[in-house]
Amino acid sequence: PVPKAPPAPVSKPATPFEIAMRTMANDLFKRVRNHKELENSGKIVVILEPLVAAETGEVVKPLSQRIEQVILEASQKQADKLVIQRLTPQQSQSLQYTIAGKIEFNHPDKIGYHRVLVAMSNRKTGTTLAKSNGFISAQEFKYQPAPKSQDSPKQPAPVNTQDSPNQPEFPSTILSPGEV
Repeated sequence: PVPKAPPAPVSKPATPFEIAMRTMANDLFKRVRNHKELENSGKIVVILEPLVAAETGEVVKPLSQRIEQVILEASQKQADKLVIQRLTPQQSQSLQYTIAGKIEFNHPDKIGYHRVLVAMSNRKTGTTLAKSNGFISAQEFKYQPAPKSQDSPKQPAPVNTQDSPNQPEFPSTILSPGEV
């Protein structure tokens, strides 16, 4: 008799977007709560910056706005010391704490998924207080990055955290007043 072939592996369905991003946000705030820099502080205003495409530095508005909304909702339940606000042009000069993030489209380690990374940083000291990441299905979010241009004013300069200790984990994207 011919042996039967082993059953095909069952592919795990993608975690729904809201659950994946809520899990990422909850993990970020859990890590922030445990950071010694915030132990004896009162309320802290944290500016939530738009998420950018890792490859180009461009803000991916519809996707970023959905992720930002999940982070804002999670902060109300998980981060009682933090007052999270979206970035406005008036705040760009007085930032101390920020949450910034990037999206790595079509992540090579997990085919068919985009990796979302977020970090909370103290801009004045360059300290990253906490970071977290999650994966979302590439099928749900089709994205074609804009062509790269080294001369583009929107292209942030690469940040090398090893050579520059006062830089946060992820580069900040501060938009001009007409771009918010």
